[in-house]
Amino acid sequence: MSPATPSCLPLRTARLTIDQLTALDAPTLAAYRSDPAVARFQSWRTPYPVADAETLIAAVALLPLGTPGHASQLAVRYHRGDEVVHIGDVYTQVLAETPHAAEIGITLATEHHGRGLASEAVSAVVGVLVGPIVHKAIAFVDARNDASLALFDRLGFRREGHLADSSRCPDGTFADEILFGLTVPQLAAQAGQPDGRPAVHPSAQLDDRRGRQGGHP
Repeated sequence: MSPATPSCLPLRTARLTIDQLTALDAPTLAAYRSDPAVARFQSWRTPYPVADAETLIAAVALLPLGTPGHASQLAVRYHRGDEVVHIGDVYTQVLAETPHAAEIGITLATEHHGRGLASEAVSAVVGVLVGPIVHKAIAFVDARNDASLALFDRLGFRREGHLADSSRCPDGTFADEILFGLTVPQLAAQAGQPDGRPAVHPSAQLDDRRGRQGGHP
């Protein structure tokens, strides 16, 4: 297992493209991160400045997806007719201390909640992470965030623990988190592959212009 090169991007699903954030995405990233409803269970303060978005995008664009110890923040783009709209981002980081595991999370603009787009995006990224790059994906979800808890339940992640006061909020208070996990055998079982071979989620396809897919990039 090794880091995915940029040729594994963009990912295409039925309604989305998932690719690298660019400097042009900074205003939209700052806008949805400034929404109190989006930021409620997150670590940043609102409003979220465009300058901070620019700094974040520059920092995460330096290394391939799956480089241990370095975060990747991928743009989620929604296809609305002939228009492609930046609506959110997927966070991943292969953990330096346990490089067989990667953390994953997602943020979407409020107006795109409740339409299955988060499931579509996370499934696509899991498909290129779990198996080709890491053995396991994990997610830390604020225990009060019912929508995100339901998302990872739907995607077949297992609840592995309740972590008391594990997240420090921007206002200085602490919040409990639920730890979720999904391993290669669990993902293979979901795909009906008892031999243990991991499978890309059916919604995840590589754009033919940037790379090819033969099971996994």
